[in-house]
Formats: sequence, structure tokens, C-alpha cells
Amino acid sequence: MEGELELIGWRRTVSELYAAVRAEDDPRRGHELWRQRRDELFRSHPQSPLPPGDPLRATGLPYWPYDPALRFELPLLPAERELSLSVPTSDGVIPMDRIGCVRLPPPLDAVIDVWWLRQYAGGLLLGRPGVTCDYDRGDRGERDDD
Repeated sequence: MEGELELIGWRRTVSELYAAVRAEDDPRRGHELWRQRRDELFRSHPQSPLPPGDPLRATGLPYWPYDPALRFELPLLPAERELSLSVPTSDGVIPMDRIGCVRLPPPLDAVIDVWWLRQYAGGLLLGRPGVTCDYDRGDRGERDDD
């Protein structure tokens, strides 16, 4: 039962962090707040995904510096076609539906799918389901099944 209560605490803290970032008038200060509180959460919370002794607990997580040229407010565009997936995770299978996409302007020139998570409390996912990053190997955007 203790693990479940810790996980609830983790999720509540993350939710409060994102609310505080959205409430910040200055995007640069919001980004700094996000970095500081996220580092503290990963450093000290019992549900941190970082194992005890991980050097990132001391140094903080790697982030790109804030760049206002890479901050966008974009419309949600219709999806090319309907698609539903069921993605296995450590918490079980998460069903999701592609609800649209966003088109990133130059210099990125990318289209990113937007998915609705059909689970308790719902939520949005931007990107490809199943994509992970392994900072130890320096990988970015490798699929779990590649």
C-alpha cells in the first residue's frame, strides 16, 4: 500500500508542477521552475525513476537550454486517418487514439501526432507511442521495438 500512496504523491506533485509552470507569466521563468522542481522530484521522491546512487540525482537531469525561438502555440490539425493503439507499459496496457497532429515550423519542419490516452483521467501524448530516450547511450528517439 505504501508504494501506491507514494505513486499518488508523485502524480500529484507532477500535476501541481505543470499547473505552476502554466501559471507563470514569463515562459523563461516557467522553464526554469520546471527544471528546478523536476530535478528535485527526481532527486528526492521515493517513486523517482532514477535508481539510488544514479549520478543524475546529484547533477540533475540533462536539458536543452531555454530557447524562445523553439516555443510554439500551434493549432491542433486533423489526423490524416484514424488510428487506435494499445501500448504495453509497466502499468499495463494504455489504449490511445490519434486525434490530430501539430505542424512545427522551421527550423524543425516536423509533424507530430497527438494522441488521446483512453485511461483513467485521460491525457494527451505528443509524439510516437513507444519512443524512448536512453541518455546513457546517447540515443534519442529510438523505438522500444526497433
